[in-house]
Amino acid sequence: MAKIVYDFVKDIKSENPDANVVSVGDFNDFQFSDALKIHEGELMTNMINKVEAPDRYTYLFQGNSQVLDHILVSNNLVGNTEIDILHINADFTDMAGRASDHDPVMVQIDFKKASRRKS
Repeated sequence: MAKIVYDFVKDIKSENPDANVVSVGDFNDFQFSDALKIHEGELMTNMINKVEAPDRYTYLFQGNSQVLDHILVSNNLVGNTEIDILHINADFTDMAGRASDHDPVMVQIDFKKASRRKS
């Protein structure tokens, strides 16, 4: 499946090298897995790797901090993208009121800044 998605992104980028592509979700896999590396390839960057190591987790499993949720952006967006993991769920129990067992991952992408660079 990762190869299919990568090939899809490759097709988009071959038609329009400046295309903005974002792939986001609970991939239920680690950032260093073969599938995520294939999906990232040479065209995308997994922004989760830009998060400082102590904060780089979205889920806790048996006391181990793990990343299962990812936001990949096309390489042309990396310099205009900020990422943050909002630790509002994984560190807490259901009784403490967490809404999910995963923390949300948020990016802010400045598309105007990207447009100005091309001008």
